[in-house]
Amino acid sequence: MKLLVERFTSDEDTTISAVYLDDVFQCFGLEDEYREEKVASKTRIPAGTYKVGVRTTGGFHSRYKNKFSEFHQGMLHVQDVPGFEFILIHVGNTDENTAGCLLVGTGARAISLSSRAG
Repeated sequence: MKLLVERFTSDEDTTISAVYLDDVFQCFGLEDEYREEKVASKTRIPAGTYKVGVRTTGGFHSRYKNKFSEFHQGMLHVQDVPGFEFILIHVGNTDENTAGCLLVGTGARAISLSSRAG
């Protein structure tokens, strides 16, 4: 599979995108913000085209296997990203859930920083 993440908005905390596999739109994506220097678990992956594989080890795999046992067969894993390891594609709701991974969902909504407080 070939992954394309088409980013269309970014701010100091998040990046929102459209996610394509083999040139077919699949869902929306949420990533951490752009940083010139990589910061572990806080930086989105560099722009580019990457292969996607399946990872069947690790904490996320174990949690998803327990939660989605009927159909879970492994975590989608973005491969060969320079300077990054174990970039997974998984569900989540905010940039706090990313830790450098690509979160996916059926919709995307940008909210202002002031509405996130409290």
